[in-house]
Amino acid sequence: MAKQQNTHWIRTLQTARDKGPWHGWFDVPGIYTAKTAAQLCCDIRHHRRIQGFKPGEGWDANWYRHDVNDDSMCYVIIKWLPDDETVIECHRLLLGAKLVSNIPHLHDV
Repeated sequence: MAKQQNTHWIRTLQTARDKGPWHGWFDVPGIYTAKTAAQLCCDIRHHRRIQGFKPGEGWDANWYRHDVNDDSMCYVIIKWLPDDETVIECHRLLLGAKLVSNIPHLHDV
């Protein structure tokens, strides 16, 4: 079971990365209890117990209930916070190298 869960997280984190840093929040597939959702968010923010993190990147995580009175149907959302070099590379791929030089905050990093 642990191997299947690890595969789920490796795939989920990579899918969020593939969306790019401009995508914002990404819905994690699955329904969790409030306790599990809160623990997952903590683990994601602190890079614990979940496989698939890469050096230098950060993650934010949050959870919410489907129904305010139901702790058994909760969802987790994650946000990829890549390092500055990765953000610049993503912008280069998206905009082209010439256009990136026109964005002041990117070439000053």
